[in-house]
This record gives sequence, C-alpha cells and structure tokens, in this order.
Amino acid sequence: MVGTEPICQISFSTMQDKTRDMYAALDKKVQERTKDFEIGEEKYLGILNNLQEGVQIISNDWRYLFVNDSVTKQTRYSREELIGYTLMEKYPGIEKSAMFKTLEKCMEQRVTRRFENEHTYPDHSKGYFDLMVQPVPDGVLILSIDISDRKKDEEEIRKLNATLENKIFERTSALENAYQEISDYKFALDISSIVSITDQNGIIQYANTNFCKISGYSSDELIGNDHSILNSGIHPKGFMADLWATVKSGNIWKGEIQNKAKDSSLYWLHVTIIPFLDEKGHPYKYMSLQKDITGRKKIEEKIVQDSIELEGLNKELNSFTYSVSHDLRAPLRAIGGYAQILEEECGVILSNEGKRLLDVIRQNALKMGKLIDDLLNFSRLGRKEIQKISVDMVKLTQDALEELKSSMDHQPIITVQSLSPAFADSVLMGQVMANLLSNAIKYSSKKVKPVVEVKSEDMKGETVYSVTDNGVGFDMQYAHKLFGVFQRLHSDAEFAGTGVGLAIVQRIINKHGGRVWAEAEPEKGATFYFTLPHEN
Repeated sequence: MVGTEPICQISFSTMQDKTRDMYAALDKKVQERTKDFEIGEEKYLGILNNLQEGVQIISNDWRYLFVNDSVTKQTRYSREELIGYTLMEKYPGIEKSAMFKTLEKCMEQRVTRRFENEHTYPDHSKGYFDLMVQPVPDGVLILSIDISDRKKDEEEIRKLNATLENKIFERTSALENAYQEISDYKFALDISSIVSITDQNGIIQYANTNFCKISGYSSDELIGNDHSILNSGIHPKGFMADLWATVKSGNIWKGEIQNKAKDSSLYWLHVTIIPFLDEKGHPYKYMSLQKDITGRKKIEEKIVQDSIELEGLNKELNSFTYSVSHDLRAPLRAIGGYAQILEEECGVILSNEGKRLLDVIRQNALKMGKLIDDLLNFSRLGRKEIQKISVDMVKLTQDALEELKSSMDHQPIITVQSLSPAFADSVLMGQVMANLLSNAIKYSSKKVKPVVEVKSEDMKGETVYSVTDNGVGFDMQYAHKLFGVFQRLHSDAEFAGTGVGLAIVQRIINKHGGRVWAEAEPEKGATFYFTLPHEN
C-alpha cells in the first residue's frame, strides 16, 4: 500500500485538472452556441417582419401577442394599436362571425384550418384574405395573404365571361367585319380590358387604347405588324405554335402570356383568344381579350422566392442543429470516459459522497446524450415523408409494449381493447404509441395498482384513439405546455424525461392530418387522445 498510494494521489490530481479543463472548454462551447442561437432568433424575426404574408399570434384569451409588418398594412392598425388588445376590443361583435367560430374551434380542438375571409374596414371598404390558422402553445398563429386583387380579377373575369358568352359566342360565325364587331362589343367590355384583333396570319389590325398603353407602342406602330413583335423569343419553344394551332382549328384559347413592351420591359397578361369564323367554319380573324396580371405574377414569384429562401434556411437550421449535437457528443463521451477511469483507478479512495457525485456526473452525461438523440429525432420528422398503409393498431400496440417491457421496473395492468385499423405510416405510428404508452406506464408507476388502458372510437370521418392511466395526472391549466419541446409538468426528481416525447407525438399526428390533446386531474390519472382521418 505504501508503494501504490502516491501513484493514486498523482493520478487523481491529474484527473481533477483534466476534468476542470474539460468543463471550461465545454462551458465556452455552450456560450458560443447560445450566442449563435440568439443571432438566429433575430434573423428569423427579421424574416418574419419582411414576409409578404401577414403573421400574427393570438393568445388563448384572444389578445394579440405578435404581428409582423404585413399585418399592420392588412389591418390598417399600427403594431402599438394591436399588441395587448383582444380581437373583441379591435373588432366589436367579431365573436358572432363565422371567422371567430373557426378560430375558436382551432384553439379549442387544436386543429389547423384554412379558409378565405371577407374583411370590412371602418370606411366600409372590403378586403379579402386567405387565412391559415394553426394552433401554437400560446394560442393560434394566423398566416394571411391579401387576395383582394385576385377577387376583383375573378369578379371582373366572371362578368366579362358572362358578357362574352351572351354577346360573342352566338355571333362570331356571322361576323363580316372585325371593326364593326369591335363597335358592337365596346359597350360590353370592362374599361380596363385590353383588346386587339389580328388577321388569320397574325398581322395586327386593331389595338385599343389600353393595348397601346401597356405595350408602349402607338396604334400606328402596331397595326400592320406581326404580333410576334410583342412576344418573340420570350416563351418556351413550341408555346406560340401550339397556341396558334388551337385557334386556327376554330377553338378558343385561354391562358397566360408574357409580352415585351417597346422599352423592353416585360409584363404578364391573362388572355382569351376568340376566332371569328366564316360561313364554312374557318377562322379569318382573331379577337384577343386581355387582362394585366403583372402585379399578381410578381406576388407569386415573391412567394416562390420566399419559399425557396425558407427552405434554404430550414436546411441551414437542420445542419446547424446536427452540428451542435455532434459537437456536444465528444465532450459527453469524454465526461463519461473520465468518470469511468476515476471509478476504476481511484474508486477505493473516494468517499461515499465522492462516489455519489461521480454517479451523478455519469447519469447527467447519459441524460444529455438522450436529449440530443430526441432532438435529432424531432428535427428529422419535419423532413420525413409519410408512407400511409393500412395499420393493425392492436398488433402495433402489442409490439410497442413488448419493446417497453425491458425498461419496466413494475408490472402495470395494461388493457388493449379492439382497436380500429388506421391508414397511416406504420413506423411513425409505432413511435406515437410507444411514447404515449411509455408516459402512461411511467406516470402511473407510483400507484399501488397501476392501470393503463388503450382504446379507440370511430367518429364521422376519423378515428379517435386514447391511452389512459391512473397515475399522477396534472392540472389542466398547464395543458397547453404538454406538447412543447422541453416543456415538462413534473421535475426530474419525480419522473425522468427530456420533454421531447409528446412534441414528437404532436408533430407526427399533425403530419397525418389529425389532432392530439389530453385530459387529466391531479392524482386521478390522465388520458391522451389523438385522431387519424379515415382513408379516402
């Protein structure tokens, strides 16, 4: 013993120095990563405020928690006039509207809804919005796109088409003179319509004022020229040839065309080309009725570009998350390894308290490793494509229980009723059931006679599945925290866990178009429900 004691003392001292240096390096790395996350948050807030779409978050008590710049333009209220106020305060009587009922249903049932809504401003003018309402932990998130221009275009086109059906289709076969027909139809065309006429060879014979205005050419510069001066070389090969093949066969052509103005700027038109037929049914002239849709196309291009940028940002975020988790694994392995060395080489000289602290270090390293794994699983769900098949939910549940048996330290009474089959991704649904069963078994473990029950009920258009336990339960006022990442209602001292399992359950069920919620009472157990739509 005299010969070995100094060696143990030197080894233990060296180990203390290494452990201290290791913790210092880990602390520095965590601070760097935290700073990166803060920068990322500011970056994403900047993106939200610059989105063309409106983004607003309404709390569970109907107060505005967040609005971006587009919402202030859409509502004609400043951010200060909205944040902190309720919907009812800003829009008296809204609780009687169909829109409010939809928001209320989304908030109560935690379902996603998309619909169009007509909005009346204080000056009695109207706006139209495409709304996507999605539940979030604090209430609901609303994405809004102003479609007022589109609605106006649709109404104008509807009126125009109705007029054309009554005035043009019944008379085209009898037209003798294109110029005379224009005078007959001028009263029926909307003042914003763009009109031109070409002969059977595509030579322009007439262009109204709006046509000249948008193209930048005068009437004299257009008449007598081939129509190709407006769109030569712009469209894909074969596009114009197919268009002319359609109208030359006597059929009406409808679609979108991009033209080039005199100053070389490009603009978009929604075009209806109507052939005038002679007595033999052959076209000899063509009337083109056009609507300027340049503004709408720019919005569409902006949405596509924003989607591409968001997809890039999501990939960057996923890469960053993986990098963080990968970088954290190395120090975790070191912590576990050094703890193992300490136990093997110096265990005999450690006090009971020292051994306890060493075990705490190892258990926390294991816990952090599990947390990293859960985070990676959660992030991968956003990218995974679901493969729906008919799933035997009874067998799936029994398989999940079989896998959980090895980790059970008690024997609960588990009842699996006759469950309806599901149309879902079997792998993802297995993870849902494993997570819910694991929670039920864990939170009922302190009962003298723990009980877990799994059942289902077929409803209109969907099946409701439930997992019930008689465990510790929880206070329903905190139910909104259940499905958030890292949100836990019980401490580690009571029940171990990472706070990611239920978030994974919600994401999987949402990807399947279903809903998930819970009901509970302290010390009287809890029931977790999820729905899956029936196969169409």
